[in-house]
Amino acid sequence: VGPLAVRVRTATGKVLELQVDGRTAVRALKRLIDERWDAPALCQRLLLGADPLKDGETLEEALGRLSVDLPLAAAAGDADGGCCRFSVEAAGSAEGGEQPLREMQLMLVVSVEEAQRQLSAPSARRRLEALAAFVRAAPRSGRGTIAAVISLLGDESAEVRVAALLALPGLLPSVAAPAAAPGAVPRDDRVATAALERLSDPQAEVRRAALQVLRRLLQTNAPASPEAALEVCSRLADSDGAVACEAVRTLAALAPPGGDEAVALAAARHLASRKPEVRVAALQALAGVAPASSAATLARIGAALDDRDSIVRQE
Repeated sequence: VGPLAVRVRTATGKVLELQVDGRTAVRALKRLIDERWDAPALCQRLLLGADPLKDGETLEEALGRLSVDLPLAAAAGDADGGCCRFSVEAAGSAEGGEQPLREMQLMLVVSVEEAQRQLSAPSARRRLEALAAFVRAAPRSGRGTIAAVISLLGDESAEVRVAALLALPGLLPSVAAPAAAPGAVPRDDRVATAALERLSDPQAEVRRAALQVLRRLLQTNAPASPEAALEVCSRLADSDGAVACEAVRTLAALAPPGGDEAVALAAARHLASRKPEVRVAALQALAGVAPASSAATLARIGAALDDRDSIVRQE
């Protein structure tokens, strides 16, 4: 066991040099590469010659398994131009005199296949890790990418469903690059449809995430449909107060400049709720979506001044 000068090369010619101990695990080496090149470890394949390295083995174990004898590393001044070099001191490295530095040449291949396969792993924690790697490495706006993430909205874990929802807007080009010219990217209704369907999810945290996604989608150049606004209105009566508050914020973002009488009417229906917190949410929504100087809105707000609950009258 001794120090290794690991040279990682990509198919495009990029080179990264890392000086590590031979007892460094392949998994740890991948994390170092991720830090330098933003390539998710789960999406990396490291090849020594034509043979892939295994995550659970150390570099020395890989050399022994593949029966590879490494040459001594060249002097620092002999490195190729454009190479990034980093020295990493491994924990527990041998003390004493310096050992000769051997050079290990590796080829890096980045692929989303393993991350996509792990999206159906038995462990929810593993699925979350795979989702994070997949959305970082997969092509933005690809129909397959969006479909794979949408498929997780039916996951048994609420945490996975929330993570999948929140990842979706970033996969749309017009959201990932808001400075793009209006109309430059065709609208993709699958994300909005998926978020609307999750408004009836049994878990409150998923419903909140769905409302957050709908609000983020308004950063694109496509206005919300009337049906979407009515679905969001229905969440004003949600059993979870945080969801109702999220619905208020989303409705305010949905309303066009000048307000929307239809959305205001839908919100006003909740003023008849038996729950004071729902009536408060309805009033807050009206303030954000009702047309300016609307006589009907003023009448509704005026009636709320006589509400039997003080929190509604104060609102």
